[in-house]
Amino acid sequence: MKWKGRRQSDNVEDRRGMSSGGKTIVGGGILGIIILLLNVFGGENAQMITPVLEQLNQGQSQQTTEQRDLTAKELEEQAFVKTLLADNEDVWSRIFEENNLKY
Repeated sequence: MKWKGRRQSDNVEDRRGMSSGGKTIVGGGILGIIILLLNVFGGENAQMITPVLEQLNQGQSQQTTEQRDLTAKELEEQAFVKTLLADNEDVWSRIFEENNLKY
């Protein structure tokens, strides 16, 4: 398949060059479950504890991202995927147009 030099899609968001800085969101999920259980089963006592847990949850779910440059191989893979997606968009746009539908 000759794919180089053809139209590429703009509907691609490549996140391979991004990292989360080593933070995890696992704690946020666990705290979210605890907040939910307290609200369901805790009654009035949960109303005092819930705001504190929500603040902790927000603090843990914030992430810092670092970016790095993509390698030559990664850039070629990106171009290949963008070209395949553009072909897909063109084919399905044509099929939808022939059937008086919008893609």
